[in-house]
Order: sequence, then C-alpha cells, then structure tokens
Amino acid sequence: MKEVCPHDSPWLACVYVPEIYRGQGIGKKMVQAAINEARRLSFKKLYLWTDQAKTFYEAMGWKPIKETIYKTYPVTIMSIPHNISSFKVFYCVNYRL
Repeated sequence: MKEVCPHDSPWLACVYVPEIYRGQGIGKKMVQAAINEARRLSFKKLYLWTDQAKTFYEAMGWKPIKETIYKTYPVTIMSIPHNISSFKVFYCVNYRL
C-alpha cells in the first residue's frame, strides 16, 4: 500500500478469520490486540486497507479516508480517527484455530 499512500504508516494487516469461525468475535479481538499494542508503543495513528470488510471495521470505529484501486482491486483505505497515543505498528497476526 506504500505505492498508494507513501506517507501513511503504520498499517494493520493480515487480519483473516476462516469463514467457519466468523461471527464469534475473533476478528474483533485480533484488531483490538493490534490497537492495544500500538498504544503500548506510543503510536498516534493506524491505517488499514480492505476490499471486503469495510462495514466490519466501521463498526469498530475505523473511518474511510480514501477509495482507490490497488493491483486492479477497488479498496478502501481506513484509519482510526482519534489520537491513539500509542499507535505505530505493522501488526500481522497468524491466528491458528
């Protein structure tokens, strides 16, 4: 995503829950863990992009900031809107079920 938003950082990435486990709050817990870690590290903002889960992130308070095309896919770039005074981490979760 650096090609699309070269000045925005850090990025939340790799949040994926297999379909059979969805609806149990696992994804929300993964995102919250990333937010907590970013706060612990004193980062002020966090970004993500999504091509399928915009409403999922909006429900947690993320705000769309840009609609764009990334490698032929329409995506929404989002950020946490408030100062999260500990938010600066690229967080990739490999959650094994």
